[in-house]
Amino acid sequence: MHFPNSERKPCSYAVVPDVKLIWLERELQEDKKVIVFFHISLVHGFEARGIRNCDEILKRFKNREVLLCMNGHNHGDDIKIIKDTLFYIVNASTGF
Repeated sequence: MHFPNSERKPCSYAVVPDVKLIWLERELQEDKKVIVFFHISLVHGFEARGIRNCDEILKRFKNREVLLCMNGHNHGDDIKIIKDTLFYIVNASTGF
């Protein structure tokens, strides 16, 4: 069980805290191309293993040059293009 907030309220899956969302927003404001890395997928809706506030994160990608968003965690391989952003889900490095 995760406790992803300052109130220590239990949650079954991860939450990116507001302070990190603010940081991401600032990073994406600059006119530059960006590659984003997450441990957990933003595009696979595994409720028990996903990021609860992934919509808040993905909103910040709009009209920004996010060239690639990469993650592991799911122990599978996948590639998706969603709204001009490439999402690459990579299997564990031990899976080769």
